[in-house]
Amino acid sequence: MKRASDLYCHACRHEHVQGWNFPCLVIDCGCACVMRPNRPTPEGRELGAGIARLCDKAIAEKRTHIPTFPERCGTCAFRLGTIPNGCPETLMDAMKCVLEVRPFMCHEQLDENKEPNGLCAGWYGMMTADRKPVAAPWPFSHEPDFPERLEEIIEHGVDAAVRGRLRL
Repeated sequence: MKRASDLYCHACRHEHVQGWNFPCLVIDCGCACVMRPNRPTPEGRELGAGIARLCDKAIAEKRTHIPTFPERCGTCAFRLGTIPNGCPETLMDAMKCVLEVRPFMCHEQLDENKEPNGLCAGWYGMMTADRKPVAAPWPFSHEPDFPERLEEIIEHGVDAAVRGRLRL
């Protein structure tokens, strides 16, 4: 039996299967809605632990100057041990947003139309005032050819992707 957590919508907050509300990564890219499996994996949990550690440190530093810096939500991709914190696709998209300085929206802060209306506090914690965008050498997971493009990167290496030998 499929569960709501087995599928998620990257681009919208609409319920695509009656009764399912997709707790998903939402990025502001203007794409069409695409459904993809997104499950925690051992590699995702390892990556998530590193990202959470970096975020914890960044937020602690920010709180020394801004004591009221916002808390991360209970299911934040940047919070250790959450389901999104163990999902490689979500984490790769979250870090792509950090690197490229693109908005990464909180999936718990929704308006009356179930649209995200607040930035992710974990993403915000990773941002600095002087951060310059850096192109991440991987595609967003909602892009239609994500699996093929990721395979190219895995096969040829990130260095080849960074040097522009692969289509990103």
